[in-house]
Amino acid sequence: MDAAIDKNADANGWSPESLEALRGHQPTPRSLAQAEGARGVHLRHALDALDRARAADRSDDIASCRRDLFEATLLLQQEPQ
Repeated sequence: MDAAIDKNADANGWSPESLEALRGHQPTPRSLAQAEGARGVHLRHALDALDRARAADRSDDIASCRRDLFEATLLLQQEPQ
């Protein structure tokens, strides 16, 4: 997940640093995807699917976990628009 986000992180060139960055907070995969704007929508959806997969794994719902991991993988393979 991190590699896919990093790969697309500079696709739109540089942007001004956020207030969080100026305060020294480390970026998260979700904040990096958010910073990509419309080009990061598929990454945000992949992160959502990964969150669902983790929740399914915690509740021993293996079928849902696998389905959500598969969805996240497909989303990560998409090229940014």
